Amino acid sequence: MDGRQHLEAAIAQHGGIAPAARAWSLPYPSLYAVVTGWRGVSRKQAALWAASANGELDPSLLIWIRATKKAGAA
Repeated sequence: MDGRQHLEAAIAQHGGIAPAARAWSLPYPSLYAVVTGWRGVSRKQAALWAASANGELDPSLLIWIRATKKAGAA
């Protein structure tokens, strides 16, 4: 399982991006941007997200998530 699959599986357990963001006290726009591929996850962000998610997210997997879409592309 790669980082993106790990994140998507954890989000699915909460029923979507918005409920997961609320449960983990994370900003919805940031989580949405990562899930849709507009942003990647930095080491610092991975550590913060894992701490907020109370062990549901593995920072060693999250750090491998990279942006897959270019800014300005539709």
